[in-house]
Amino acid sequence: MTIITTRAAAIGQDFTGSDMIETTGFAIAGDGGEGRYCLVDPATYSGAPADAGPGTIECLNGWYRLMGGELYIEQFGASSSGVDQAVADGTSGLDNGPAINAAIAFASANGASRIGARGKGRFGVGTKIVLDDERLTFGNGISPFSLDLVALTTNSFIGGEGIVEVTKNRASLDGFWLRIPSGVWDQETQNGKQVSGVKTIGTSGNIFHNRVWNVEVIGGYKSFDLQGLEGDFRKTRAKGPFAFGYHVTGADNEFSPSCTAADGDIGFYNSSGAEGAMHCVRNRINFHLDGGLPTRMFCFDDTPLETGIWARNLRGAHILTYHGKVGQHSNAGATAHYMRLERCRHCTFENVGTYRAQDAATLAVSADAYFLDIPSEWNGDPWTSVRNRFKGYRLDDTEIAQDAATLGRVARNVFEGCEGTHVARLVGDNHQLVGAGVSLAAGATASFERYLSRKPGGTYPLILRVLGKAIVSRSDTQDALIDISLRVPILDGTATSFTGSANVTEREKAGNGNFAVSISNVVYDVIDNRISFDLTGPANFDSKCEVVLTDVLCDNGAF
Repeated sequence: MTIITTRAAAIGQDFTGSDMIETTGFAIAGDGGEGRYCLVDPATYSGAPADAGPGTIECLNGWYRLMGGELYIEQFGASSSGVDQAVADGTSGLDNGPAINAAIAFASANGASRIGARGKGRFGVGTKIVLDDERLTFGNGISPFSLDLVALTTNSFIGGEGIVEVTKNRASLDGFWLRIPSGVWDQETQNGKQVSGVKTIGTSGNIFHNRVWNVEVIGGYKSFDLQGLEGDFRKTRAKGPFAFGYHVTGADNEFSPSCTAADGDIGFYNSSGAEGAMHCVRNRINFHLDGGLPTRMFCFDDTPLETGIWARNLRGAHILTYHGKVGQHSNAGATAHYMRLERCRHCTFENVGTYRAQDAATLAVSADAYFLDIPSEWNGDPWTSVRNRFKGYRLDDTEIAQDAATLGRVARNVFEGCEGTHVARLVGDNHQLVGAGVSLAAGATASFERYLSRKPGGTYPLILRVLGKAIVSRSDTQDALIDISLRVPILDGTATSFTGSANVTEREKAGNGNFAVSISNVVYDVIDNRISFDLTGPANFDSKCEVVLTDVLCDNGAF
């Protein structure tokens, strides 16, 4: 092996007898040494030596070429030292985009599998980087901080494109950190070029079997713009400000639990199906799931400023949720919602935990938070988000809906195994609901109303029956279990309300005493699909009472 000072100094020299030459210091990691070059078939060599470009040395005795499975961008002219190092705001620094693209082209032509960097400084990028080879991986691996890129304010970027673009199947990104300063795109003022940090885009539709691992993007219009991608994401992070942390339009995407999006407008947007887990924190909207099959996600919904999960046009999705500190931040709007549903049917939202901070400092900046927002009718159809299931939610400190109209729409869905002060205001398929009871003075009356999840219909007249139970207690040794049956004849399709009657039967009793209760003023509101009634407690003593309505029946079976 022959040691040389630099590649440029070796051009045109005669190294007869050396199958390998190496630049000074290459064996010492991180010193900027250029590389190790091997002699390539000298018998076929002819011509006067010249500079054939990075990656090769043309000598009197033949061509020498960079060898090995991993190449370094410094070998092709990149630099992050001295005046070449980019400043954090991107206003100065060497544009290393051409050198990185040259490394990609050389690796593609000569069989290398990875392109990384030896230096530890900030590499400026003012030219789009395009990874267009099926075998290549760009990045240092290990962690995002092992290769630091900064977008330069003096650049040739084009709005709608990515600073790093992946265009071929099986090409991968693994291990770099890209900062997009406000001088390139300012999300708050909407000034600059609407570029994305990482963009995947196939030349003819979907792009398959790509890996994006250990990549962090700070800023940009879209930190990750994933068009037509069917690939795997692990240990990635989008850090705001951004319009979209992840904008996903390709099917069959898999996200690991270590992927995050924080401090932007919309953390995770998906319109074509995704599987896996995502952690979104302090975004205006943490998750926007906008259709697509399949959608099976664990949504770690942490401190949304406005909406935790906005689901639209979903069918049959299965979403695991963890809601933490919804609307509990100084930047939160006046009102926050755990979830918002638009035109969703037959989806399952299964909760694994909720957390709401109770310290005085957090409560002082907390927005009014409601569990579920279902907007009013769409194209004249008031039943656009129905038959969705919510399982395992505990909502003691959170009102289920912001107003009565929204609660009526919420009631067209199913709550199973849920607890909270307000969830008992729903009835029909909601067999496991529990809610707050009422205290009654002797002979006093309390009013109850419940929204029905199924709306009776069909040929008139028809009979609506709503069944339920009540517990009436006097002490820890005296109580009674009561069966309730509400009956309402619905005579036509024009009236807005109908009156009915009630039958109350004592099922069982503990202790002595007359626990007789009565129900009056039974009214069914057609528009709200709501039934209301008054319950009068025992006449001779004070009592406590809870009512749970469980079943909705119609004599013609039409709902």
